[in-house]
Amino acid sequence: MASTPLRESRRYDVPPIWLVPFLLLGAIYAIVSVSLWLTPLGIVVGLYAVWRLERWADAYVRERNAARD
Repeated sequence: MASTPLRESRRYDVPPIWLVPFLLLGAIYAIVSVSLWLTPLGIVVGLYAVWRLERWADAYVRERNAARD
């Protein structure tokens, strides 16, 4: 039996909160590189992907901070 409820356990939180900015920058670099290699439509799709990725990262960090309180 676990001494704390599973919901409160931080052991399996993936990715760790400190890793999110590095993953975000790496993903943005990859998206921009691929979209520039493609046509102008690829740039539009890449910008949309970056926008969605940033929103996901922001929501992830806010959720983790709210769960900590």
